[in-house]
Amino acid sequence: MKNPTNKTLLKIAVIAVISCLTVIYFHNITGFIGMVLNVCFPMILGCMLAFVLNIPLRFLEKRYFPRSTRPWVIRSRRPVCIILAFVILLGILLLLLLLVTPEMIGSFQFFGQALPPLFEQARAALIPFFDDIPSIQNMLTSLDIDWKALLASVSSTFMSGAGGALSSIMTTILEIVNGFVQTFVALIFAVYLLAGKEKLKRQADTLLRAYLKPQWREKLLSILRLSNRTFSNYFAGQCIEAIIFGLLCFAGMLIFQLPYAVPISILLGVTALVPMIGAFIGIVLGALMILTVSPLQMLFFLLLIIVLQQIEGNLIFPKVVGTAINLPGLWTLVAVTLGGGLLGILGIFICVPATSVIYQLLRKHALSRPQLLESQDSDN
Repeated sequence: MKNPTNKTLLKIAVIAVISCLTVIYFHNITGFIGMVLNVCFPMILGCMLAFVLNIPLRFLEKRYFPRSTRPWVIRSRRPVCIILAFVILLGILLLLLLLVTPEMIGSFQFFGQALPPLFEQARAALIPFFDDIPSIQNMLTSLDIDWKALLASVSSTFMSGAGGALSSIMTTILEIVNGFVQTFVALIFAVYLLAGKEKLKRQADTLLRAYLKPQWREKLLSILRLSNRTFSNYFAGQCIEAIIFGLLCFAGMLIFQLPYAVPISILLGVTALVPMIGAFIGIVLGALMILTVSPLQMLFFLLLIIVLQQIEGNLIFPKVVGTAINLPGLWTLVAVTLGGGLLGILGIFICVPATSVIYQLLRKHALSRPQLLESQDSDN
């Protein structure tokens, strides 16, 4: 009979050795992982695209002549629905670009023209309030900003950045071609995954039955089912929540007759897809756009958004997304911070549901420990 103490010590020793080797060869390990990710990037991107497109694909297949038994309907259901899913995704992206981008550019150009007189009015209004503080009054009086030079400097910075990027693009034609090839391969890979997902599922299950014990196979399948359910519900819930929030914002802006109702509502809906920080980005951009028309209307807009956020946080989010994430706010913020730092916006979208899966697995495992059950029984 094996000694449990020796088995525990052996596990600790193995973990300690692996940890030491990881620290010593950290740069080599990260370099190898980076190389593998770079080589597998088209397949990873294709898997992510297939996962996202599978959500509208399932919806479309359930409504594409579901009761028909005609052979041509059955054969055409999957390819037609795949094409429709791609069309829907591209249509949404083009709609966002056509509606939001021109309005934002025009409003910021107008904001740059309206900022100097607004600054002068604010300075003239503040000077009388500091009669008892001559130093601040002198500072406000002598403050002189060369707006033309400032705007020219900002414009030249952007232009030089754009010119640098353009020259870099022109000198790296091969990288651009490589990017197009990778994107094309990812699209083809996503189409193949969507077209043969049932066959791939059967093949994977066959491999699991052949090489894993039944209990390990069940554990792995339960983790995969939890991950699929969490990711699918999260993305679907985020999209539904964003649409509802954008529609509420559009209705409120129409009621209060606020400007830029359509582009700001779309902007808020899109930025609401990013957890925690996305809504604040949309609010700031929307407030700046309305400020170019009227500061008072900007205040009405901010009050409207505060009310809508309360409705969203207390009614919409718990019903639509809260049950899908099942993750406390603290760990959501941690996931957003780490994901954004590692992979940017894409990392935020991935890390939040991934952290939710890990959190649920750890919670389930911790609650099933005998020590915890004994302590709960003794407390009772």
